[in-house]
Amino acid sequence: MLVTMFLSPPSPRARHQDDPPVQRARLQVRIHDCLKSILRQNSMASAYLAPILIATFPFSSDTAKAHVHYIKNILQVAEYCLEIKGEIMSVITDKLVKIDVQIQVDMEELEDDMEERLVGEAINDAEDDDDSDNESVSSEESLEPEERRLKDLRDSVTKLDDIMDLLFTHYDSVFAKGDRFDIDELFESLLIQFANIILPTYRSRHTQFLLFHFSQISPDLTERFAGCCSHLAFDHRQHHIVRVTAAAYLASFIARGAHVSGSVVRDVFDLLCHHLESLRASQEPSCKGPDLRRYGTYYAISQALLYTFCFRWRDLIVTPTGAPPTDEDIIYHEGDFKWHTNVQETLRRNIFSKLNPLKIVAPTIVSQFARMAHHLRFVYVYPLMETNKRVRLARSLASGYLNGLGGRETALSQKKGEETFLLDAYFPFDPYVLPRSKRWLQGEYVQWKPVPGMPVERDEDDDDDEEEDSEDEDSESEEDGEDGALAVGDDLDDGSTEASL
Repeated sequence: MLVTMFLSPPSPRARHQDDPPVQRARLQVRIHDCLKSILRQNSMASAYLAPILIATFPFSSDTAKAHVHYIKNILQVAEYCLEIKGEIMSVITDKLVKIDVQIQVDMEELEDDMEERLVGEAINDAEDDDDSDNESVSSEESLEPEERRLKDLRDSVTKLDDIMDLLFTHYDSVFAKGDRFDIDELFESLLIQFANIILPTYRSRHTQFLLFHFSQISPDLTERFAGCCSHLAFDHRQHHIVRVTAAAYLASFIARGAHVSGSVVRDVFDLLCHHLESLRASQEPSCKGPDLRRYGTYYAISQALLYTFCFRWRDLIVTPTGAPPTDEDIIYHEGDFKWHTNVQETLRRNIFSKLNPLKIVAPTIVSQFARMAHHLRFVYVYPLMETNKRVRLARSLASGYLNGLGGRETALSQKKGEETFLLDAYFPFDPYVLPRSKRWLQGEYVQWKPVPGMPVERDEDDDDDEEEDSEDEDSESEEDGEDGALAVGDDLDDGSTEASL
């Protein structure tokens, strides 16, 4: 009875005629006071409370307001019923991930530009700040099936956005206090939720940004999150899907985290190179050609390295001062650059090995790496890419693998033909688009930039439409600021990792 009031508290008007009026906030306090009293008087009450809280959680189809109201209340319960705090945090994350994933699945069925439209409508909803969750029955019934589906999807985006903003706010209050014990406890809880819930869930799009944000609060937390991803990526006891996904998380975090230091980038790059070289040494002697099924972890590490290089190449160049090279240093430098330790030799050796990672890594990543590596005189791979066009991956290569990552990607990404046997260009920290909660990530996100002096490729469609859209682009660039200047790089940022980044 008490827990159901977290969904919909009793109306202040529900009182005897002679009773004084009670504000809704006061009613909420009384509910928690009553629950605290029960927990104090019965030591076993918490054991019964946890399953009740889980069972009463709003359905995914319930309103954003219902979700936010309920989560606020059970977060408050977690503060005075520590015995079930872990269960409360886990169920919130689990429900959030399910909403997140369902949105991505629904998006798959829509047109390519629909996400931008839905987010734009969600922004308008946030600006309107309409607290009403009820619309007239007649207006609901008048909607066409497609309109109803879009409305439901827009409501889900708003719901996800509101919950993320609530969790950012709640967790930030702990980090802001600066209590070392509380911070360690909360961050460890976030790492557990990441390893057990977020990482194993394919197509999670936004939930993981809780880790992305709070991991960058201090160098210690940055290293702890990177260490967690590394442990999962290289732990042979883990399922190969978990290892591959963990490698993608590690690369995406290192590449995109604006507060991830150059030393951490180099340490992670060294670690990835070490494992890549170890796998090559053990697998190349018996290798007959590129094979995603046999060498999935090897190709996942290869893709992680190429992706990271495209974003953090400056941190891999050795300079006399130890500082990253400036644009002028890059443009006017004569001869070859000096690269950190042996990363250049390691990548060259692996790229031209029998394992042939450039054939398996997502083509958009390969294409962009080739352009940047050539411009930086790091490695020249265009002849190999031309040769790879004549290499055919037999369908037998996928046998036994389609029940794992390959099959899951095929079902959701709708890959066809030889694409089925290539790695998916999935990097979990692609740009965060939820309008309200994205404020928490300002200044924390690395946007891709071309190498100074490197020509930026343009799509033919962009050239054809340039004159028509020039006026619209000018107005949009004023409104969008930094994001408007990133149109060329949006394809890698949205997860497709196009050659033009």
